Amino acid sequence: MCSKSYNSFGNLISSSSPGSPTSNTDSNGSEFGSLPASLPTHALPEPAVVLNVMLHVIYNLPVRRFAPSLHIIEDALRILERYGIPAPDESADIWFLLLRHAEIQPIRAYAIAAGYAKEAVCVRISPYTLRVSLTQVSDAEALTMACKRVIDKPPKAHPPMALCLPEDASRVARAWDLAVANILVHPSLHNISPEELRESFSSVVRGRMCSECFDSVRVRVNEVVADWEGIKKTI
Repeated sequence: MCSKSYNSFGNLISSSSPGSPTSNTDSNGSEFGSLPASLPTHALPEPAVVLNVMLHVIYNLPVRRFAPSLHIIEDALRILERYGIPAPDESADIWFLLLRHAEIQPIRAYAIAAGYAKEAVCVRISPYTLRVSLTQVSDAEALTMACKRVIDKPPKAHPPMALCLPEDASRVARAWDLAVANILVHPSLHNISPEELRESFSSVVRGRMCSECFDSVRVRVNEVVADWEGIKKTI
């Protein structure tokens, strides 16, 4: 679990557990590892049905047999971030379930996919949204979709150079996508200030980066901040 979480599962577990290790053997007497004598336990606040889906997602196990509701899918994806787990890629089973729900609740399903910057999922949901009247779109859903359009585009890439190879540009794009996903699942999206927005994108410029990449990120962040303020005035 620690290897999959960037915050030790909400700082609830650590790679070193308390207690003295005890030897373990199989039925033939062969040792197969050791376990600590005692392990800490924690009561989590989320319902068991949500945790069940979340844990299946973490370990890339199919979840469709549980037929979770759209509300449970949304909650499971949201608490992944709380426990430091990145949203699963677009091949994960949970997105297949989201597409099923999109036939009945297309706008909400689209907003969920958009909230995690899952472009391919959004494209597959889009045809269903054409059946929906604008009066059926909530303010929160409209805001999420509008904000995604503003911030989704990554900084402009430059031609490869000796000091900045294509893999370096790919790292910038991945960091941008992660920052976008974190912003779109913010519980108070409409209240994010320009300063918070800049701070959210500060992770993109961490680490080694050439001057052209840095300038491109800076220009793109300034564009996002300006457009973001415009959206908040119109939604």
